[in-house]
Amino acid sequence: MTYPKISPAPNWTAIFSVHPELDAPGYAQAFIEAIENPRIKPSETKKAEIKEKKKKRALGRNDKR
Repeated sequence: MTYPKISPAPNWTAIFSVHPELDAPGYAQAFIEAIENPRIKPSETKKAEIKEKKKKRALGRNDKR
């Protein structure tokens, strides 16, 4: 039994770099936005909120922070 020859996968990076018109509309802007403003993990946000609540709770009378 002989198997049919399978062609190698195309080099998509090369294709899209040669033909930028193939990029989806808004792709370049979304890519730049993602690089400049990385995603903040929800767990980090939650930890910051808890820390802020503890800080407010720890304030005593006449204590200003």
